[in-house]
Amino acid sequence: MKTAHLIPIALVAALTGGCTRNFYAPYSQPVTLFTQQGEFQVSVSHSDEFTATTQSKEYQASGKTAQHHLAYNSSGSNTAMQGAYAITNNLAVTAGLSFYRKGSDADDFDYDGINYGEAAVGYYRPLNGLFIAEVYGGTGISSQHHKFADIGHADAKSAKFFVQPNIGLSIPLLDVAISTRLSNINYFGIDNQVNTASGSSWAMQDYANVEYLRNRTFLLLEPALTIRTGWKWLKLQYQLAYVWQLNNTDLILHGHSELSHRHYIGITYNFGRKFD
Repeated sequence: MKTAHLIPIALVAALTGGCTRNFYAPYSQPVTLFTQQGEFQVSVSHSDEFTATTQSKEYQASGKTAQHHLAYNSSGSNTAMQGAYAITNNLAVTAGLSFYRKGSDADDFDYDGINYGEAAVGYYRPLNGLFIAEVYGGTGISSQHHKFADIGHADAKSAKFFVQPNIGLSIPLLDVAISTRLSNINYFGIDNQVNTASGSSWAMQDYANVEYLRNRTFLLLEPALTIRTGWKWLKLQYQLAYVWQLNNTDLILHGHSELSHRHYIGITYNFGRKFD
């Protein structure tokens, strides 16, 4: 079998009418900006947007040639819930869950469902009265279920290891931070039940899309801008996150490395912070 590379972020557009499949949903990055021991932060955020572009490449599956469509475009929604706690004046932990959904889970509809959870430990340090630097390292795991109309389904899991440095400004009315997440992702437990017996291009494409996940490691760079505004402990949050793929660059957007971006809007509450 001829092998090829997959860009997992994508999102496979295989079916007529431009339907896309998503095997990776960017996670709303935790940016705590802690200043002292005992702070506890909770946040909820939501995104309905995920954009980029499309290209194709041939792939051999079941002895036949299919076009693998890489579509960096999806209209699915993603909801994230996060918590973080400052254990000491420099050490903190974070944990969170996210739920991505696209389409209907009914038997005769296309559907992508990704449940993801992660945990991390980090070091933070106030630089002066306004700025804070921090770095988190952790791991995450996803469980995925995908339906392909009337031609079958697929299940998979993924494991992620990441490091995420942040630097930001924090005052009672406003938080502004820049973060950059470097992620290493592997897929496992793949159960590809897409039926290719008909030999249709739809089935061949979807089968190829799932098979691309096997035995590969994907390295992603995910910079983000986070802005929070409100009063002291309670703030509205906006986060713009980009995703770049650092390996398998021969398949990246006709020579361009920008893959996608996502907007998150939510709310953050910080228990325990003391203000002057």
